[in-house]
Amino acid sequence: MKLESIKVMIHRYLNRDMGVILIYHSVVDCILGFNMWTHMPLNRFAAHMRVLKQQANVIPLTKMISSIQKGKLPKYSVAVTFDDGFVNNFTRAFPVLQHYNIPATIFLSTAFIGTTKFFWPERLAFRLMRTNLKKINVLDQGFSLNSDEDRCNAYTHLRDYLKKLHPKEIDTELKKIENILNIKETFINDPIYQEWLPLNWDQVKDMEDSGLIEFGGHTADHHILSRLNLSEAEEQIKACKNALDLNLKYPTKLWAYPNGEKNDFSDDHKELLQKYGFLYNFSTIPSYISINSETNTIGRIGIGSQTDTDELMNILSKRDRWEELDKTQRIKMALKCGLFKNFDTTTKSL
Repeated sequence: MKLESIKVMIHRYLNRDMGVILIYHSVVDCILGFNMWTHMPLNRFAAHMRVLKQQANVIPLTKMISSIQKGKLPKYSVAVTFDDGFVNNFTRAFPVLQHYNIPATIFLSTAFIGTTKFFWPERLAFRLMRTNLKKINVLDQGFSLNSDEDRCNAYTHLRDYLKKLHPKEIDTELKKIENILNIKETFINDPIYQEWLPLNWDQVKDMEDSGLIEFGGHTADHHILSRLNLSEAEEQIKACKNALDLNLKYPTKLWAYPNGEKNDFSDDHKELLQKYGFLYNFSTIPSYISINSETNTIGRIGIGSQTDTDELMNILSKRDRWEELDKTQRIKMALKCGLFKNFDTTTKSL
């Protein structure tokens, strides 16, 4: 056993009473024009779920919450979540989750469910992937589109600019960009198009009926709440809750903030969520779960398309305590974990 593997195993043992909530978004089984953090290849996702089945105690998100409230988390506990509500959560991810009997929670932006609308980042990315243009001028800046890397750079720059705007401004600016990219065709049979459509309510109900998948709110239109005035934010929360109550068998108390960083929500938004019955709210601020975690804003750790299984194991092991141990403590912990019997003596010292 190599030194790095020993470190991971020790950390798992040290932090066995802490939990982690993972965030996925989309699982695709086609080749994209360029890499996108939110769209993980199917084979990598399957490898992740295999690791979780072998190395973690995957529990429903609602059980994670109730365990916090009871003051005792199951050892090695992990909860799997998805944000947004892509159709591939049903066509690609769900069969893998069923195969490994792994529960998950999907946070839905309800105004997209049952439609053929793309989330705006995918609208932008799809057209950049499919345009025949070799360069464009947008926002008084020129962008080369000669290579996949060029297109990815253009996407990143434009996405970061649009994300800061009010949703109405995003739509206006995005239409201008789409006109510049000059795509006239429809791509209904395009494999990327098919992977990026939203879920429909029948698929949601099938997953709910399986007993493996639970659902939560993620606004109606996937708007970042802090970009809205308070009245607009309330309408997004209310519309989302109404749609979920209408279409789900069981009412949900779970909510995930779109984008979910520190400046994307406020105490006012928390009060509105409480008003509409979203009692347990989740951010994308990376943190681990303990019995002291606040259930009205719980941190999660994002998993990107390039996150390999070694990185996933590091996340699961919560490797922030290795440097706190001196050499003697490391050896003691390794012995306690029963790790030395397979230790490769050619590696460096602990």
